Amino acid sequence: MAKKPFEDIRMIEILDVVQQLAMGNFTARAHVSGKNDDIDAIIAGLNMLAEELEARKTEIKES
Repeated sequence: MAKKPFEDIRMIEILDVVQQLAMGNFTARAHVSGKNDDIDAIIAGLNMLAEELEARKTEIKES
């Protein structure tokens, strides 16, 4: 089964956010489509990871 263009765009967005996080941009987030599919679940998890990294960065700066 071939991927739909919309799914390709979502995967590109996920990869972009992962790259941004790797470069230290912990404010990067991906957009959940509302389809409630596996890709949305991955995006939600990635966004939670980004929030945790951002919070820890803030804690380190404050200490």
